Amino acid sequence: RIELIDCCTGSAAQALVALTAARAAKLGHSLNDIITKVQQSIPRVEISLVLDTLKYLERGGRAPKIGAWATSLLRLKPVVTNSMGHARLLGMVRSRTQGIDRLVKSVKEKAGLNKLRAIVVHSDLEKEARLLENRLHTEVNCSETYVTEVSAVVAAHVGPGAIGIAFCASE
Repeated sequence: RIELIDCCTGSAAQALVALTAARAAKLGHSLNDIITKVQQSIPRVEISLVLDTLKYLERGGRAPKIGAWATSLLRLKPVVTNSMGHARLLGMVRSRTQGIDRLVKSVKEKAGLNKLRAIVVHSDLEKEARLLENRLHTEVNCSETYVTEVSAVVAAHVGPGAIGIAFCASE
């Protein structure tokens, strides 16, 4: 039997939902239990990214032209998040370092004392992604972390130089 579930997200955040299902299946849970676990995990999954520019989101029709123009002119880097299918702007920063600080702060606030599973995603920033993974281990209660490059489809929308964190708080 196959069940389709809208996890209201994509990319590495979707991978965290899939990992929840795979682990439950490996432990021998019934399909109904797996579905329940997946549905319970969806609201706890979020992905946030620091982008170099809004230019690629604008080209893909996901950001207004004026926003892309203004962030480029002012040399601002947008910090965006997606949770439960709702994308929103967390803020603007002047540097990738400030953006990463903002991501870590946001993750810490949302996680509280809960253990996290996290995936650091990047678009051609392997070194920075590994540093962010290490930072998560020292500053956040992570039970496991992974690092991966964004897919070609996601890269077409976020452009080069994007870095982010997908995370899921433990039950």
